[in-house]
Amino acid sequence: MFEGYVGIRLWSGQLIEDTLFTILGILLLFFALNVRLHTKSFLKMLRCIATLGKAGANTDMSVYYNKFFNGFMTFQALLLSGISAFLSAYHSGLLYNLDEKKLAVSITGSFLLVLVYYLFRRAIYYLLIYTFADEEYHRQWKLNYNSAIGIWGISLYIPVIWQVFVGNSYHFLVALFVFLYISCRFVIIYKSLRLFYTKKFDLFYLSLYLCAHEILPVLILYKGFIYLYNFIEKSALWH
Repeated sequence: MFEGYVGIRLWSGQLIEDTLFTILGILLLFFALNVRLHTKSFLKMLRCIATLGKAGANTDMSVYYNKFFNGFMTFQALLLSGISAFLSAYHSGLLYNLDEKKLAVSITGSFLLVLVYYLFRRAIYYLLIYTFADEEYHRQWKLNYNSAIGIWGISLYIPVIWQVFVGNSYHFLVALFVFLYISCRFVIIYKSLRLFYTKKFDLFYLSLYLCAHEILPVLILYKGFIYLYNFIEKSALWH
């Protein structure tokens, strides 16, 4: 029976834009509040990236991270990475006809995969530093690492916001995200080498580091996204 005008059906593209607009709006609001409440911490984080080697972890720098500031900056970077991965899959045609349930699972699943990837890397770093270095080196390394992740997370607003609200130049935005990620990894690698460098360091140990910390975790993350795609698009639970 006809019940009158019921409106235009919401299509998946509009649903994605509205959802991500809300997420990014809330995230930007908390980022602004975080920087306002921890201005000195934010400026010292920038200084930590600008310094080289052990100079980036002096006594003044060692106390600039409180748990909330550090936790939010890390969460921001991981969430934006998950959103970017989700948008890349959507624009590539891997995800389509998304309703509210599929959209929630896709975004949450992407974020959780990035989170597991991050925790896996941190666990490897912690085990190696705990085995071969003392607590002072670990403290100094965390300052450099957290600063690099924080700055990387801020830079991710550019490709993510462009992907959500502009939508063109898709391949350029993917290349920009990859460039920002590689730049972040190079900063971490450089600062780690400056901190832990010894005369015994040679090409073999550098190759081992790159394989254990830079190549293998990315491969695991890629496999995780493939599994998430198969679960969402091919599982009988969604049909």
